[in-house]
Amino acid sequence: MRTFLLLLFSISGFAQTEIRLRILDSLGAPPELFLAGDFNGWEAGDEKYHFVDQRLIIDSMPDIIEFKVVGKSWAEVEATKEGKPIANRKRIIRAGAILELEIQGWEKPPKQIPIAENIYSHLNEKDLVYGGQSKALWVYLPASYKLENNKVYPVLYLMDGQNLFLGVDGSAVKWQVGKSMDSLKLDFIVVGIEHGGVKRIHELSPYPNPKYGGGGADSLLIFIQKQVQPFLRKHYRISEKREQNFIGGSSLGGLFAMNAVLKANDTFGGALVFSPSYWFNPELALYTSRYSQKKRTFVYQLMGSQEGSDPAKNIALVNNMATIMGAPDKPWVCKTKIAAMGQHSESFWQQEFPEAILWLNSKMLENEGEE
Repeated sequence: MRTFLLLLFSISGFAQTEIRLRILDSLGAPPELFLAGDFNGWEAGDEKYHFVDQRLIIDSMPDIIEFKVVGKSWAEVEATKEGKPIANRKRIIRAGAILELEIQGWEKPPKQIPIAENIYSHLNEKDLVYGGQSKALWVYLPASYKLENNKVYPVLYLMDGQNLFLGVDGSAVKWQVGKSMDSLKLDFIVVGIEHGGVKRIHELSPYPNPKYGGGGADSLLIFIQKQVQPFLRKHYRISEKREQNFIGGSSLGGLFAMNAVLKANDTFGGALVFSPSYWFNPELALYTSRYSQKKRTFVYQLMGSQEGSDPAKNIALVNNMATIMGAPDKPWVCKTKIAAMGQHSESFWQQEFPEAILWLNSKMLENEGEE
């Protein structure tokens, strides 16, 4: 059975788009439903895209969108009737059209498993208050940490911390960072930084987008430098060397990471930039082209060939950033990977994380050997 029905027809005198849901599994459906996609930074629970009586009327949308139907968070997301994940939907949108979607089921929450013993949670720390709320952190420690009492470790800070580790509330699919790091046996600490929920767009975007707002990334970056890093160095043996501090993220988190390594280059020596939302803030490419930093900086860019409503544009934006960083007067060391069939999803980033962290670790070690 097809998972959706698409009906398009003109409605005289209206420029709005209407989306109607047909829900086959109403008992398992979240109490509130929203549309989340590349048009709003994949923000679940966005009131601008809130279904009322299974209907959503939108004044304007991009011509092509990639999206899913979700609840208040990504823990509640449409799926097959068996509860298995489905690919992101992609549709052509025309003003005055009606789009009918058939929802067969909802992702079943994974079996509750305890968070691994080498992952430590900081959930209500008074020293980590940001925007009036304590921002949660999750800290992965390698196996050697308890065996080598005097060793200081390099660290990778990752945005959207709820989606990284098994056993943490957040998206149903995780990057499984702890599991990957255990397998790779790297002497690296990884810190997941909680995203702000409905404030995520504002927190992770460097500049205001004319349509979607945002622009609070620099403020969050200062919070990480002034509060998160001192807090963690107080509790863990984390290196203070710029060359051993890295930052990363995906989607808007990737945009944030690229901005961070530019504007806090004395703090971070490199970044993992997965599926960056460069389209959201094209100003960042111009900022990068004019940037005059002189310290060697490692950047791993990743984009899937099937990401977003316009994959070719997203690939072009990543390649353009790679070209800027590859200029002879720039000390960037950049690797850009375009992954065949890769889609904008946690499962894609889970699959690609090991290769990326291995590259970053190798560059760090090479850099140390040249000092």
